[in-house]
Amino acid sequence: MYVLDTPDDIIDIRKVNMKHNIMRGAWWLIVAAFILPALSAPVMAEENIIQFRSIEDPSTPPDPAVCSAAPFDVNAKLGASFWSFQTRASDGLVVNDQINRIGNATACIRIVSFAFPPFTTDPFYIKFTLDNGDYAGEYEGLGNCTIISNDVPMSKLILAGCNLRIVSAPSDSISGAMTSMSVFNPFKLPGFNTGSMWTLHLYRS
Repeated sequence: MYVLDTPDDIIDIRKVNMKHNIMRGAWWLIVAAFILPALSAPVMAEENIIQFRSIEDPSTPPDPAVCSAAPFDVNAKLGASFWSFQTRASDGLVVNDQINRIGNATACIRIVSFAFPPFTTDPFYIKFTLDNGDYAGEYEGLGNCTIISNDVPMSKLILAGCNLRIVSAPSDSISGAMTSMSVFNPFKLPGFNTGSMWTLHLYRS
């Protein structure tokens, strides 16, 4: 037990306690300076955008096993090859839509109405492979395609836009989405191909 003899002893103890509190506070400030930024720092992800052309391709027939795994009843299947393309720097016009073959795909669709009325939404599932680059490997996308028109530039040619989430990728660290501007030619009109211009937006954490 500590016995206080004089007022000076009280002052000395107060000084000791104050010094101790200051040192303890300084220690916690140092700890906080190192720990808090690490706790509050956002998780950064590498972002990449890949664009390519897909074309219905008889050399790459659709794989029935892929469409059997689709989470909906499939009534249309497409096999396609993927191609890099070139645009004109001055205005973005596509000047070559088949430079190098970069992959292939099987697409599986549930067509709600074969009249293809505008604004109809059809479930869409795709399994595809990219052959080259940092993101080479096998992917799966799931989402829907919305019919834009069924008479531009002529009747029975279908324009649509597809929006898919990447649900499987070569690495667990990869996620993202893909969108398309697509032309479907289910009635085999002469002079038109079934194909899409795709934008693949990928993140690697």
